[in-house]
Amino acid sequence: MKIINILNLKKINCYATKIIEICPKITNQKVEFRDFTLQPFINWSSEKSPEWWGNYNDVKHERTTDDNYKKANLKNVINSLAGLYILEQYFVKQIGDRDDDYDVPNDVSNLFKMIDYSTKNIVIGNEKYLMHSDDIDKIMNL
Repeated sequence: MKIINILNLKKINCYATKIIEICPKITNQKVEFRDFTLQPFINWSSEKSPEWWGNYNDVKHERTTDDNYKKANLKNVINSLAGLYILEQYFVKQIGDRDDDYDVPNDVSNLFKMIDYSTKNIVIGNEKYLMHSDDIDKIMNL
């Protein structure tokens, strides 16, 4: 994976082209939130924004209409936060893989859990990582 320069991108659909090129599985990525499974980037493409993003813009630009006012809801907030969580997980993994370092954040999320997502490392608490047998062997050979 490569890190992209996103400073010149103007719309979320422009981000889709770049991000999906680097992280093609992101549109299918699922996140667990309590008893719900979320998929905030489903159907995201250069032609279509995520549903929560379109609703956010409708509320931002024309919040006084009844239809748009109803779009300011918890479902859209949770999906946007889940989307941010996914992006952060992918970005941390990208940096960890590039630098041959931990490819997970420093702590577990209290809200979300990635589904069908694998990393080299597993975080089990604040700056605590699950140790693999290879790591134990390295320590024992010191």
